[in-house]
Amino acid sequence: MELLDESEGLNLLSDVSSRGKLAFSVEIEHPSSALTERLKCTADFLRIGMRMLSEEYPEYVQLREITE
Repeated sequence: MELLDESEGLNLLSDVSSRGKLAFSVEIEHPSSALTERLKCTADFLRIGMRMLSEEYPEYVQLREITE
């Protein structure tokens, strides 16, 4: 999350208002191929990590991915 927050050209909105819940969205403000690739790699890293956690602890971790 910090990497996304510190990346120029990205707009990160996050909601960690309740314990045990993480929701966020990322928008590209100034498209570039480098920024798009960074975002894809970061998304893959988060998706795979969260999927592994949800498979190992299905009663505690749920992954919902919404794309537009």
